[in-house]
Amino acid sequence: ISRKDYGSKLRQNYLDQDLDIKVNVSGSNNTTIELSFALFNDVWANKVTKGTLIDEMKSLGFKKLKMTDGYDYAVAWKFNP
Repeated sequence: ISRKDYGSKLRQNYLDQDLDIKVNVSGSNNTTIELSFALFNDVWANKVTKGTLIDEMKSLGFKKLKMTDGYDYAVAWKFNP
């Protein structure tokens, strides 16, 4: 699965869960993924770090995950190669 395809499928998965989380895959070789949702905060970031999402992204070759609420909250994780 390409990283762009993964981004599209992740977006659809969130929509199926009634979450309007935007997913953008960008960067050199599409290795950065950004999630944008107006309600992102530290609770969401905690969920991400304790869940399987980061491992899934790493296994697909992503190097960085960014989460933002589009306003004043943002957090990022860099993955080791």
